[in-house]
Amino acid sequence: MSAIGARDVIIYAALPAAGAVAGRIWSRLRRRLARLTWTALYQPMAFATEDLGWGRVQILYNGQPTQNLHIITVQVVNESDTDLAGVEFNVQASDGTIVLRSQAVIRGTLVPLPFGPAYAAVITEAGRRQLTPPELAVWGKRSDWHAPVLNRGAIVDIRLLVSRNDHLTPTVAVYSNHLGARLRHRPPAPQLLGVNQLHAALVGLVVAGSGAAVLAASGLATWLVAGSAFVLGAFGSVIGVGAIRFWRWLRKLAT
Repeated sequence: MSAIGARDVIIYAALPAAGAVAGRIWSRLRRRLARLTWTALYQPMAFATEDLGWGRVQILYNGQPTQNLHIITVQVVNESDTDLAGVEFNVQASDGTIVLRSQAVIRGTLVPLPFGPAYAAVITEAGRRQLTPPELAVWGKRSDWHAPVLNRGAIVDIRLLVSRNDHLTPTVAVYSNHLGARLRHRPPAPQLLGVNQLHAALVGLVVAGSGAAVLAASGLATWLVAGSAFVLGAFGSVIGVGAIRFWRWLRKLAT
């Protein structure tokens, strides 16, 4: 065997082995820290006004006057390959916001999640007496939840009804100090068939470009190559969705 031939054999044998090792290392790194993401959508519900032209609009909540009402929808997703147990989420609204009601449920289930222990204790205490201003300043803008089980791919849907005394849009932040998990904010993004539209377009562009290159090198008729490339480009985002879903399926098989 020539020197060049031996080198080629080493390269062809080493590259797959190196790829397998790198894939194994990457998989172990991903499993070391579970990745959770959260997004929030804000929707105004009702506004109280004092207008000389239009008149006075007053809002009552449970018979008590309140000001501007908003609905906040929060989603927490376990994007990791790890099933988690006993996860607590702390949802905290911006200053000046009061949480009137909240509910959380894991998508696909019927039983709402329980409150976090500390928050549940405050809710119980509020049913016995009037909370002090310092207590309201801390707990009035919070809503804590406990998820006994959060499997990989699970989505927690949290809805909050909040009130503000001004016309600013309320915001929230979600926190969790669960061992072995990292929670990050992900801004809302347009979805295509349940997949991030931008990610689908980028993956589809790569797949379509690779397919067009293979067709161009295959020796087929020019019109056939051009037509196929056009179809691949036109449906690139859908192809990207299929590729991403196929990759997710392979990941589930491997874990």
